Amino acid sequence: MLGNIMVSVQTGTRKDNSKEIIIFQVSLRGYSKNMNMDSWFEKAHNLLIENFSESITKEAKKKWELE
Repeated sequence: MLGNIMVSVQTGTRKDNSKEIIIFQVSLRGYSKNMNMDSWFEKAHNLLIENFSESITKEAKKKWELE
């Protein structure tokens, strides 16, 4: 187990052009005695990317050129 995933989704406004935006924050907090720090960060990074990808629509992925 890597830790606990925390997800926060908020709306906001860009300061430079006043456009409405969605602020999507995903973080992972935890500790593992079974791996070193570099391994933990690599696994945590991959898990967060996967979690984000599963949380957005196909339309968003296409618009942001993630697919």
